[in-house]
Amino acid sequence: MGLFGKMKDQMKTGAELSRQAMAQGGATPTLADRDAVQAQGNEYRRLAQVGLSGNAVITASADTGDRAAGNTVAQLSLDVTPEGGATYPVSLRYIIAGSDLSPYAPGKSYSVKIDPENRENVTFG
Repeated sequence: MGLFGKMKDQMKTGAELSRQAMAQGGATPTLADRDAVQAQGNEYRRLAQVGLSGNAVITASADTGDRAAGNTVAQLSLDVTPEGGATYPVSLRYIIAGSDLSPYAPGKSYSVKIDPENRENVTFG
């Protein structure tokens, strides 16, 4: 994607964040909100391409009270099992859409992508 395509996507993302926050009764997102959401999205896309496949079972989840563009920042504890590997624990802060933590309740299981350079860095997908 060229420079103008990237700029166009970033402008759409910023406008969407503003609409989302306003719809949820919040203020216009800050640059830090935008940067946090974009960073998580960029990492998701990167790991979708280079990440190792695995599975994660959520062992604990909590709303940190922090928000990013009106979205909940959750603290998640996971038991991650890479394909063909041993299970290990991971703790991460993760921005979730909206405020409903029920999809991230303990016991829920999801496919994940694991960073081959840092196995503590995982994303859902």
